[in-house]
Amino acid sequence: MNLDGRKIALFGACLVHAILIGGTFLSIPPLFDRISVVEGWSLQQLQQAWAYLPLGSGAAALATGALVQKRSDRSVLAIAGAIAVLGTLWRGSATGPWTFGASLFTFGVGSGAAFVVLANRVTRLFDTRSAGMAQAAFFGAYTIGSATGMATAESLATALGGWRSVAMVWAALSAISLFPALATTLAPDTHTRSTPPQPGWWRRVSRYAFSYGAYLGAYLGLVGLLPYQLREWGWNGSDADGALALSTLGFMLGSFWWASVTDRLGHRRAVYASCMAVMAALVLVVPLLAQRGSDAWTAVVITAIGFFSGALVLFFPIVASDPRTGGDQTARSVGFTSAASYVGGFAVPFSLAPFAEDRPVLAITACAAAFAACGGVMVFRQDPRATGA
Repeated sequence: MNLDGRKIALFGACLVHAILIGGTFLSIPPLFDRISVVEGWSLQQLQQAWAYLPLGSGAAALATGALVQKRSDRSVLAIAGAIAVLGTLWRGSATGPWTFGASLFTFGVGSGAAFVVLANRVTRLFDTRSAGMAQAAFFGAYTIGSATGMATAESLATALGGWRSVAMVWAALSAISLFPALATTLAPDTHTRSTPPQPGWWRRVSRYAFSYGAYLGAYLGLVGLLPYQLREWGWNGSDADGALALSTLGFMLGSFWWASVTDRLGHRRAVYASCMAVMAALVLVVPLLAQRGSDAWTAVVITAIGFFSGALVLFFPIVASDPRTGGDQTARSVGFTSAASYVGGFAVPFSLAPFAEDRPVLAITACAAAFAACGGVMVFRQDPRATGA
């Protein structure tokens, strides 16, 4: 595929990542308070329902990693997109916590499969010299969409007559976003199908998988908890949602910054690990400041968390540049690590849900520990054949 074709493919991937995966996904947590009041569902029930979403994504991601080795990614993306849109529509008509959780699980299946298709597409299309910036654009689009989803959820619910209407709006936008991405396709890598993983693939990819799983678990745990908890600490609704939106915009700035630096200088693994460690420390600072009424400084720290979390865009370039997990094994590695990340995305929020109301500081501390583990596991011996990692 020539440069123009790669740009078009990247644009389509960014659009779906922004709208179907980002905005539709993160328009949910800001509405927990409203849903709890209107429907009478407890915060614990909503947090556990929220955790079913990555559980569905994990099941789909593992299968999708193998499927894109056999079929064109366009056909897989079309099915994944349809499932995600249907899950979103179902969310808007949920009758109880269990059907709400089931709708999120269904959306997770579709969005998780779509993410693997698009992440594999972007990772394969751009080489080491431009991999960081391509991933920054891909994940930067997600931050724009997710920030929009969080910042507009409450106002849309008010304007349209309830939280259910928000789901209908994002379902329509998600369906529209799929068309540019479906205009391009990446042929399956037939060589990969017949190439078994190299010796050491399992050991190396499992460490990558743990790192990505720890990140997504901590991220979803924090995103699901923080808007509600900031309200409990005295913030008004719009400020609480806006602080988290600022964090996602900080992520976008950080993603381009860390991508630019490491595309030129390398050392992606060291930068990634260091940023995760700093982010873990900052997460611990949030409850200390928020409970003392330091709203402005709390917002600054939340934004800084987003900036350092922008180093996530280095993850797939690290995997792709590793001779044991990249090359012919890229699709397999992307699918496996994505599946593991969604398992972490289920396990951490689900486990922390009972503590969300009574012991929020404990839950936030657990998120910080997961971020620290995410960075720490990256500190292992680098293969000398790796490029830019």
